[in-house]
Amino acid sequence: MKDRKLAIIAGQEEQLLHFVQMIFHWSKQLSVFTNGLLVSKIIKPVLEKHEVKLFERKIKTIENDTQQCTIHLINGQKEVIDGGFLMPELKPNLNFAKDLSLELNDRGRIYTDEFGHTSHRNIYATGDINTTFAEQLVHAASSGSKVAAGIVREIASSNFDFQTK
Repeated sequence: MKDRKLAIIAGQEEQLLHFVQMIFHWSKQLSVFTNGLLVSKIIKPVLEKHEVKLFERKIKTIENDTQQCTIHLINGQKEVIDGGFLMPELKPNLNFAKDLSLELNDRGRIYTDEFGHTSHRNIYATGDINTTFAEQLVHAASSGSKVAAGIVREIASSNFDFQTK
C-alpha cells in the first residue's frame, strides 16, 4: 500500500497524531475519518500542514470492491481509498486498581517502577495496564518476563540469609 490512497478511521484523539505519523511514513495520501469526533484545534493545523484530509462527520457506510473502498459520510460526502486502518481504542479496564487503591500514572494506567512494583508492596503490574506507550502484545510479553524475573529474584533473596556468624 506504499504511496496509495489510505484512510485512518479513529474514534479517539489521544494517539491520533502518532498513528497518522506512522502511516504518513508509507503514504502521503492520507484521509482521517473521526466518525463524528471533533478534533482539537491543536491537531487540525498539523494535519493541514501535511495535507492530510480530515473528515469529522459520522460514517454512513463503507463499500468495497476488489480494488478500492468508498467511505460514505452521513452528509453525502464520499472518499475513495485504496486501503485503510482502523485505529483501536486503547483503554484497559482498570476498575480493580481503584478497588485496591493503586496509584495511577498520568495516563490513567497503574503506576509502577521499572520492575513492576506498584504502590502496594505485594502487587505488581505489567503489560498495557502500566505502560505509557506501546500497547502491544510483544511489549506485554517482554515486560511480563522482566517483572516475573524480578519477583523470582526478590523471593529468592528473601529466603537466603546473607548474615555470617
